[in-house]
Amino acid sequence: MWREPHSRAQHKVGELSYDGALYRFRYSPTEDLNVATAHGFAPAALLPGFRDIDKTYESPNLFSAFAHRLPDPKRPDYPQVLSAFGLAPHSHPFEVLRETRGRLATDQFSFEEAPIVTESGSVITCWIAGWRFYEGDLVLSELNLGTRLDLRRDTSNPHDMHAVAVFTIGGAKLGFVPVFHSDVVFGALSKGQDVQALIVELRLPPAEPSERARIRIQISFGEDEGHVRDTIRRKLRSRNLPLGMPQPLLNADLEGNEPIVIGSGVGHTCSACGRPINDPDMLSIEFRYQSQGSVHFHYRCFELWQEIRSEPRRSAGGG
Repeated sequence: MWREPHSRAQHKVGELSYDGALYRFRYSPTEDLNVATAHGFAPAALLPGFRDIDKTYESPNLFSAFAHRLPDPKRPDYPQVLSAFGLAPHSHPFEVLRETRGRLATDQFSFEEAPIVTESGSVITCWIAGWRFYEGDLVLSELNLGTRLDLRRDTSNPHDMHAVAVFTIGGAKLGFVPVFHSDVVFGALSKGQDVQALIVELRLPPAEPSERARIRIQISFGEDEGHVRDTIRRKLRSRNLPLGMPQPLLNADLEGNEPIVIGSGVGHTCSACGRPINDPDMLSIEFRYQSQGSVHFHYRCFELWQEIRSEPRRSAGGG
């Protein structure tokens, strides 16, 4: 992303990826690049190592233009610097770039995670924007990993015609979905698609307010929820699904043995709908029961299970 020096508006100007063998960089599509250029972005001057805007650049190593944006491993406090970002000393450069966002005080660039699109939907992972201006720090003690949030379209926002505000379920305003993702989320909300948002990382002060809360937004393209609801009801009646939440494991160190784990179900089958959980970036829930073992849910199926298990139950002779 490139930020205009005066207005601070951000524009996507390129895409950097890594497939385990090669790094690839290419500029954004022409229409995006034209908007940025009209506001002062000059590829040849600002990214001199990438002068050809039509070329896809490849390298087995992180391009030097981006590698210098990472903390220097020779720094005596390098382990502490990485630890502040939740990283181990031997973290991969691409992971370090993702967490630090490659920001320098000397220019207007940063790196943000691109949406991940699958057959069933898309996932956006981002930091809440504008945190310092709203109520986030006032309710920080009430927030936890996995806390569900409320996303609302802000059609009167003068700065972003696709603005999406982020609230707690209790109504405290935390900020906004970043502008470079807001149009996708705004569109999904406008279409009535299933849009879920959870907190996946919290950094307490003195961390920067712009990196206080990271959220994951899951947009589902739509499924036959009626069929899934019927399946869940049938499994609850036959006790093939648990009726309650798991309790902490007895005599177990909770480090690595938490009874509820978010995003851990890859390679398993959802206990509610029977479909595989095959994408590590899609929200999923694992419940670890002392007597029943583990139960896995897609996050939306978990929410349906939550709703259905609390429905009034008919008595045995109730007809």
